Amino acid sequence: MWMTTESPFRNGLRNIATILISNIHKLVSIRINSLLLESLTTTCPSESLSQRLRDLSELKVPPISSNKLKAELCFLSQHHMQSEFESSMSTSTKDETHGPLDLGITDMKHLIKRPSNASADSEITQPSPMILVEECRFQWDIPHYPEIDDLGHAQSPGHENHPTSKSLEHRKAVLNSFDWRNKILLELEEPPFLATVATAKSIMKQLLDPEIEEHCIEGFWSSEVVQLVDTYKLLRDDQTCGLRLLYDQAIDEKNRHAPTDRIDCIRWVCYYNPIMTQALELAYKYCRDDKERLVVYVEEPWIQFIAVALFVVAGFNVGSIRSSDTGEEQFKTMDQWKNKASGLEILVANVNTKVRDVNAHTDCTRGLLLNWTLEPARMLKMINNMGSTNQKKQSIFHMLKVADTYHDVIERVCCTKWAMQLSKDIKLPEWMTGVVRETCIFELIKSTWHQQFNRYACVVACDLKGHDFEYHDPEWCQLGHVFSIAAKLMLHHPEDKDFWVESMPILMELCFHFKDAFDKSDGLECRLSLTPKEMRKLFLPIFKGMKNVRAALDDEQASERREMLQRGLETRAKGHGTVAQGGEKRKAGDDGEGGAKKQKTSTAYIGSVKQAGCDFGRYS
Repeated sequence: MWMTTESPFRNGLRNIATILISNIHKLVSIRINSLLLESLTTTCPSESLSQRLRDLSELKVPPISSNKLKAELCFLSQHHMQSEFESSMSTSTKDETHGPLDLGITDMKHLIKRPSNASADSEITQPSPMILVEECRFQWDIPHYPEIDDLGHAQSPGHENHPTSKSLEHRKAVLNSFDWRNKILLELEEPPFLATVATAKSIMKQLLDPEIEEHCIEGFWSSEVVQLVDTYKLLRDDQTCGLRLLYDQAIDEKNRHAPTDRIDCIRWVCYYNPIMTQALELAYKYCRDDKERLVVYVEEPWIQFIAVALFVVAGFNVGSIRSSDTGEEQFKTMDQWKNKASGLEILVANVNTKVRDVNAHTDCTRGLLLNWTLEPARMLKMINNMGSTNQKKQSIFHMLKVADTYHDVIERVCCTKWAMQLSKDIKLPEWMTGVVRETCIFELIKSTWHQQFNRYACVVACDLKGHDFEYHDPEWCQLGHVFSIAAKLMLHHPEDKDFWVESMPILMELCFHFKDAFDKSDGLECRLSLTPKEMRKLFLPIFKGMKNVRAALDDEQASERREMLQRGLETRAKGHGTVAQGGEKRKAGDDGEGGAKKQKTSTAYIGSVKQAGCDFGRYS
């Protein structure tokens, strides 16, 4: 008998297929959950909940008092250690970098294009939208799931390391980063439903059909149908707008009952979800305190239903545009939203709907993004719409994310793609090429979105270490501040062009050693608000001093780092994004910053720069 062995390639394909099938099954529960909530919430969930309770002869849900809701939000914000809005706004805007050059974009300050039909008057009277990237954090001791950070990195060898929005791993990572309890739902040993998605769709359709009696539903007596019908009825008779479904599946303890009091429900959802805490606080500020209206954008349906349910439970009048709605339904909801007399306070819109083509901000100056898209153009479209409201006050757009999760990966991908597009469109001086150009463009993006630090540091880290790095490690944050300093010097002082052109081949190296010369407690971030003149006086001598002594301190590790960074730079120039793989040529112990030689190099640089005439005591 012939002995046959399968090739590694065939085994690899089988393993991939097994993983894909497993992931599909894991997402089925989330999809069916979404179908259940979708059937209960409609496009006007606040109205439909009240109507259901009336049909059940239940008393109207009593409103939550403003004081009670405000006190709960204060508790939750303190729990998540979230800063007050005014303080966050002031911190975010104090170190903006404004391009003093004609960048070839209508609105230089924020790199956002005005609508082509914008009048000259609107350019003067209406300021550009204020965009704020707001980072939340998991502040408590929860089960550690390293997969939350690792998901979404699957890629084909030799191709860009950008995940795609259709990737199952990407969707799992997005769900887990939004609320770590979603990981529990994705990994239940026994799935909550036996039905397929197709069966669930059919059952929901029949349940909503007034002409079909419950016992006449196809397959009514089968266990898979009974599960769905019972769950539907349980949620239909509930005042939490479906949030108890998340509780029942995440807790999975029969002797514990889901909260029925609305404040208790809000606390349970938000206590472990900093993003929804921030979203609810912004909704309260804008819709209650300021009497404004708010558009909330999402991409993932399950996240949309959780957000809608929470806003409704908190007492807001909510409209919802879902990806499953027909075009007619979407336009009807949009018309209702544009009619202020409708009383709608919040519109929760899926970005995969007509909301892309119809401006929801004609009479609304506040926007919020709950989960980012991988394509920056889609987010910029929303922001650009906010630049064409009928009001003269400044629009504000909040982009929420959870730091140290997969959200960091999405942000890096978005910024890289936008930078690559800007590099083609923006009119920087011809001498600004290569690393100089990328440093400056990422700095302009940082100032536009008001990020904590220049995200070019994350791109560089990915070039050097693949995915084996922490996005918010103080080392990378410090490097980001150094990039900001360098970009400000280059953008504001064209008289120093010759120095930067000569330094271009080693600019990255100079920035690394600049970072190492300062302790992380020195507060480089505070220096970013200096005037261009003050910054040049303080920091240009340091760069020059390092350049003068650099040759004596070159080593093999520095050479390897230059090669790796150059490969990433060349790949982005070709339009492919960053491609450095974890495990590329790199010595053991090399952390991308000089490894074991780091302390020696830093000390040598400090001494050498002091000899070059730079007084470090003035900056520390």
